[in-house]
Amino acid sequence: ITMVNGYVALDRSRDDQSRSRDLIGVDDPAVLATEWARHVAWRGVGRLQGLVDALPFGLGAAEAADRLEEAVCDVERAIRDMRTDPPPIEHSATSPPTRLSEASRRERIRAMEHLPAGPLTDTQVTAFWRDGYVLMDGAVSTGQLAALRGAVAGWVEESRDHDGPWGTTMDGRGRFDVQPGHSAEYPALRRVASPQEVCDVHLRIMRDSLLVDAAAQLVGPNLVVNNVKTNCKQPGVGTTVRFHQDFAYEAHSNADMVAVLVFVDDVTIHNGPLEIVTGTHRGPVFDHWQDGIFTGTIVDEDLATVGAPVACHGPAGSACLMHTRLVHGSAANLTDQPRTLAIFSYRSEDSRILH
Repeated sequence: ITMVNGYVALDRSRDDQSRSRDLIGVDDPAVLATEWARHVAWRGVGRLQGLVDALPFGLGAAEAADRLEEAVCDVERAIRDMRTDPPPIEHSATSPPTRLSEASRRERIRAMEHLPAGPLTDTQVTAFWRDGYVLMDGAVSTGQLAALRGAVAGWVEESRDHDGPWGTTMDGRGRFDVQPGHSAEYPALRRVASPQEVCDVHLRIMRDSLLVDAAAQLVGPNLVVNNVKTNCKQPGVGTTVRFHQDFAYEAHSNADMVAVLVFVDDVTIHNGPLEIVTGTHRGPVFDHWQDGIFTGTIVDEDLATVGAPVACHGPAGSACLMHTRLVHGSAANLTDQPRTLAIFSYRSEDSRILH
């Protein structure tokens, strides 16, 4: 039907696998724009026809708008991409990338000024680099939030059929992890690794959402997905996460990395919220080894040298964007309500893993 960059599914309800934007400056522009537009139009017609054929009565205005927005998201993205010149990419054949200087960061930001405005205000961007985190309201739509909750509820229900961890990711890691004491009667799903491999809504949010645009404002414009996971604290589960820095787990050539933690449930000061120590991303990466063993935690003596933690809480659908070097942890959920975070981590394309 169309000529596109790569094989694509004929089922237009699935996410688009083509990468036409990557061909700007490579393919003949007299051919690329037309074929790109035809491909996107073909997908849009199919998705809109799907609404005509199957959209049920009884939807509220917000959900109906979400369905329409999802149907035309490829068209909107293509229009935006076609009207935006890609920023220049610098390559070095002689030396690996290093931590960006403030001057280099300002140059990168200037290169982004011609892009459409992102969801974060200038004040929020400044706060992120000053404090190491920033809160974002309405990070996902009501439809996306409902789908996230449905996926997690399904996994919790599935966990009743297992007496321990189960499933395997595409790269061989365990998929579903449960808390000690888990049972069919009292399910205690704790973590889902790489949920985007088995869940369409995680994949859609990871690829094309306000979260991606916000991450690009902070460490872009060119992004790489670092990892995706879902962390759960079921009602009454006493799991705590000791204070640590993510960068100690995943050393890269620079620290232009951000984790976007979406609040799938309402997060309060009582149900195990994320706790961060403001400004510690600008300090040292503390030792996470004790007696030759990687414990993944910071010792109390080092914690005593930093400030008191601050709880990050807010309504479901909001998010906390957190720098990879920021000291953080969380307390136990001692309430009768779940606390679930869908976490999408991104890094600048010039931030390369060192191990």
